Amino acid sequence: MSERHVVFVMMPSTGHVNPSLPIVAEMASRGVIVTYYVHAQFRKVVEATGANWRQMQRPHDLTEEQATKYLPGLDKTACLFPASAVPVAAAILPFLLSDMENLHPRPSLILYDPFLPQGLVVARHLHIPSVSLLTYTGPGVVSCQASVSLQWETNPAVQRAAQEIEQMYGVDIFEHGLVGEFYSMERNTVATFERLFAPPSSSLQNDRLSNVPFRCVGPMIASEEARISHAWASAEQLDKKLPWNTIDEARRQSKHVVYLSMGSVATSSFWGRKFGPTAESNGLQAFSGKEFVQFVLNSAFEAFRHEEDILVVAAIGPQIDALDGLPPAPDNFILQEVVPQLQLLQKCDVFITHGGANSLHEALGFALPLVVVPMFGDQPFNADALADTGAAVSFKFPNETLSAPALRLAIRQMLDPGNSFRLAARDLNHEMARSGGVARAVDFILFGDDATDAHAKFAGA
Repeated sequence: MSERHVVFVMMPSTGHVNPSLPIVAEMASRGVIVTYYVHAQFRKVVEATGANWRQMQRPHDLTEEQATKYLPGLDKTACLFPASAVPVAAAILPFLLSDMENLHPRPSLILYDPFLPQGLVVARHLHIPSVSLLTYTGPGVVSCQASVSLQWETNPAVQRAAQEIEQMYGVDIFEHGLVGEFYSMERNTVATFERLFAPPSSSLQNDRLSNVPFRCVGPMIASEEARISHAWASAEQLDKKLPWNTIDEARRQSKHVVYLSMGSVATSSFWGRKFGPTAESNGLQAFSGKEFVQFVLNSAFEAFRHEEDILVVAAIGPQIDALDGLPPAPDNFILQEVVPQLQLLQKCDVFITHGGANSLHEALGFALPLVVVPMFGDQPFNADALADTGAAVSFKFPNETLSAPALRLAIRQMLDPGNSFRLAARDLNHEMARSGGVARAVDFILFGDDATDAHAKFAGA
């Protein structure tokens, strides 16, 4: 019986890497060898789990050489993420295949992020079983208008790259997939619980994903010690301590602690760049990450400036110009570039969040009600789904709905004793606790539905 060797091919994003880390650690504890392909920014946190880290290019940006090949005569900005993931995949596949063929022992399973087509292609070309890991609540939350999906798919760089992949490796990545949705035909694990699962919803998804199997395995929440708070923050910013004495003193005085964070994507890759078509369905296509974060911060400043019984802790991100042009923060605000989110959530009463899957699961882990101010991707869907459960207030279309009075009212409702939002959050907390866990997720990833047959298959018997 040969050793199990699982290869991870992951998206270089805090919200995608962090949920994978408990899975890696659990596999390592079982004696499974893990090799993990991701950008160097995540090397330290990956190696801390016991995995072997391997470098892989970010899918967000084409190199000049890649742009010349896949976008002849055009600037590389003619193919932006998520469409850029396809030509980047085509460009790096020769290296990935060569590198994986030289791994020892031979990989027995490829676990990959469905945003990246290279995981699927490598698995099929090398005849290795594959499982995709959805770090969001299901395919329905990444669906978008057919015109947008087809615009990405018909981008000249995407077309050239997809044709190259099919010619060289015999894999039609769009047969059962879309840009950003390259699922396995074997197993797809969804890191959420059934109540929040979002099945395929668009006409294109229903057409191409009709035979794709999905399974909820419960949220994967990494401990504070085994996670990365913000991949693009400096070591100094990551090491900076919150004034815990101030927060604890506020709690002793029966003040309410509100945590505000708009996540890591807006404060990194989109900081100086417009959201564009990605956020069109939420009315934010003209906003950059900086403009959006400052809009939310300014609304919060106005909403809580005179609320003496509220202390707001806001994660503003690592950008040096995060506060440029904003009025001074009120005295009842603590602003810090990066915060230890799990540690802080334990001391909070309400969470104002962008609605990323990790953030909402972590908040529900402490039965916290949420105010969701979404940008794009899965976030608007998550906002509505949580609002439907009664555990959140959704500010979908924030450019139209978010104001200081509206934000203040939402928070005040959630701070009333015995309010319905907190009760609903407790119900979700209990449901989430029953949904699985890391050990059961790893069992499904390794063995599927039939543990006996799958054990023999993945052990190489």
